Amino acid sequence: QNCLSLPLAVCMLCVFIVCVDLHTQVSAVHQFDAAVSNALRANTVWANGTRTFDEVFTHLDFWTWVEDGLVDSMWSRESQSGQEDWRNWDRLLQYNKIIGAIRFEQTRSSSEECSTGIGLSTYYGSCHPLETNSQDSFGREGWRGTPGFVYSEESSSYSLWCDAMAEPSYIREKIRHLRQGQWLDAFTNDIVVHFSLYNPEIAFGLLSDVTIRFTFSRGGQVLSEAAAQSLLVQQYLHKEALMVDMLFVGCLVYLVLKEGQLIIPILRGKKSPVNVQIDYIHVVDQV
Repeated sequence: QNCLSLPLAVCMLCVFIVCVDLHTQVSAVHQFDAAVSNALRANTVWANGTRTFDEVFTHLDFWTWVEDGLVDSMWSRESQSGQEDWRNWDRLLQYNKIIGAIRFEQTRSSSEECSTGIGLSTYYGSCHPLETNSQDSFGREGWRGTPGFVYSEESSSYSLWCDAMAEPSYIREKIRHLRQGQWLDAFTNDIVVHFSLYNPEIAFGLLSDVTIRFTFSRGGQVLSEAAAQSLLVQQYLHKEALMVDMLFVGCLVYLVLKEGQLIIPILRGKKSPVNVQIDYIHVVDQV
């Protein structure tokens, strides 16, 4: 009897695989995410094109990368053909439109006494544990309380929003404002450049959440990563996807009813101890 249920199980597995492929478009989404991540690494070069995203080692390197690499890439006024075109002002790799603002977000640690235990903290000063979280306003005098230097409950970070359609010179001024106010210092845990992309060219349209993260470890190393996570805009653009989903739900309902006929007598105690022991294994297997 159990062997007779194998065709249904195989059918259900095949339908499930088709459902996943239709709703996730794994191959197309992976290619898109990889293209965006690789572009951010390769195109945001700095130091006259000699250094890349992965070669940010110090605070000074970070600011140079933002001004010379990120701004030139994200606020480019030229199309891929080299001609200035306003329709490409908020585009990444020509086809990907930036949705909303480009956000600079920072999390910060608080100041604590170093737990050396042998009195050496007087030679070092206070420590900045990564596991702590500060929500206090900071920055130089005159910068405290300005955008970027005030904690935002909405984003759980210190954030500055930049318009993707703004002039590059205006964005550089905002970056210099952060730099001069000492936005990046010893208390910085990590900085995330965060934005969203829309691409209607792939599959049924993709929305992507893109993050560029720099983590400032307390050993002095700067860890960098760029990642894009995408999903389909329209799940049921074609009726075939809905039909496959209905078929999967039908198989699932049939399986529940069929297995319920075997499980319910066990729960009601209508079988002998030997059969109950065997069938409980069957119940666990089905769960």
